[in-house]
Amino acid sequence: MTRRGRPPRKTSGERRHFSPQNAARWVGFQAVRSWRERSVFVSRVLDELFAKQHLSPADRRLATELASETVRRQLTLDTILAKFVTRPRDEVEPDVWLLLQLGVCQLVCLPQIPAHAAVHETVALCEQLRNPRPKGFINGVLRTIERDLHSSNKQAEITFEDLSPNVLPIVERHDGQIEYRLQRFRRPVFDALQPDPVNGLAQMVSLPPWLLRRWQTQGWNEEQLLRTGLWYTIPGQMSL
Repeated sequence: MTRRGRPPRKTSGERRHFSPQNAARWVGFQAVRSWRERSVFVSRVLDELFAKQHLSPADRRLATELASETVRRQLTLDTILAKFVTRPRDEVEPDVWLLLQLGVCQLVCLPQIPAHAAVHETVALCEQLRNPRPKGFINGVLRTIERDLHSSNKQAEITFEDLSPNVLPIVERHDGQIEYRLQRFRRPVFDALQPDPVNGLAQMVSLPPWLLRRWQTQGWNEEQLLRTGLWYTIPGQMSL
């Protein structure tokens, strides 16, 4: 029962929280938050969300790509944010940090998304959370990162010599073809690769340092660590 003349309160999962502009990003946000809180595969959460809310095929693809890439690149995204967020991590609300991760993921790891859309639509998600207070903070951080990205070059291949603390290697698969890209920052973002490359490489490819260290003790050189780490950053191909 509700008060006379007042409509029932709608829950956060109902249709009113979706708009044509940011429906895919809102679903992506919900998927990553559920993955973080429930410790379940993000693909399972996406299936549950898609069953509740109708999205166009294009929005389903964007939501899937954004959620999956954000989960896959947690260490990389957190390393970048640590260089640009002036507040201590424990002073940033978890949902606000997640919005920052989604924004950085679009700016850095998904270059096909225009930067203005990545920033604007991510900030707009504060309205979906009914918490407009951090909009200025999120906008400021993402705009600073956008300005710091001064080039994004496609390459036929990426070698260890191409890397530096200012560079993030990106691998993309399009129609079965592998493409390589170097995202360049104006400031150093990752740990130095010399004399020991493990921590810097781990940050770039979002793998735990102990795993790279184990491979290193088995005789792997820098190129092998890089190639294997980059392979883990791209989604696997479906096969039967």
